[in-house]
Amino acid sequence: MASNSFKCKQFSVTQLHSAMKVGTDSLILGSWAIASVNKENTKLNVLDIGCGTGLLTLMLAQKLAEVNGQFTAVELDAGACVDAQYNFSQSPWSQCIQLFNCDIQSYPDITRFQRIICNPPYFTAGQTIEQSRAVARLQTHLNWHILAEQISLRLSYGGFAELVFPFSDLVEVKQIFSQVNLFSVAELHIYPKESDTSAKRVCVRFEKTAQNRTKMTIPEVNQLVIYNQQNHYTTDYRNLCRDYYLNF
Repeated sequence: MASNSFKCKQFSVTQLHSAMKVGTDSLILGSWAIASVNKENTKLNVLDIGCGTGLLTLMLAQKLAEVNGQFTAVELDAGACVDAQYNFSQSPWSQCIQLFNCDIQSYPDITRFQRIICNPPYFTAGQTIEQSRAVARLQTHLNWHILAEQISLRLSYGGFAELVFPFSDLVEVKQIFSQVNLFSVAELHIYPKESDTSAKRVCVRFEKTAQNRTKMTIPEVNQLVIYNQQNHYTTDYRNLCRDYYLNF
């Protein structure tokens, strides 16, 4: 996946200038993201925080192609924006995607979004990492508290925010998000191999609720194994991602 281009069934992702390349985490998150639409919404606003190459925006644009949707992608890194702008312009959904070169804290629009998607930075300071990848993967610019506040600020009531991050952070993230009325309603626990005894990543769907909420919702929890014992993609993984992978 680290080549200069990644081809999906309905679009391609050029990644010449991006610090972070297309990865399995985003492909799983975009494939898992909810496809249903509230029939009361005549227009669906979707926000991608830290869009990178634009992969998640494009995956949702494909998934929601029959909806009158508007997609907003926000990215701080200038190199990633070069790739994202090109990828959006070459896609079938170029007319409904807007890209902003800024961090989410600086994004000025006060639009409330029905959907937010994000593959956030989750490595903590102290890890050795290339300078060009630092902003994309260190939590020095966007930690869990800031991200939770920004999502709560920009998500409409009853809207969903979907994220992927290390499973080891799950309890902490849910606790932080609950403080701003964001509660987990669905989780996908991700195991790289069948032999793994603990999940390594997790996708979580948070719902924005009213401040007077008193009863905690028990989230729907499912599991996903990526590779079987023969180191081949599992049937579950293929079924999840088949709308995007060329060879699935």
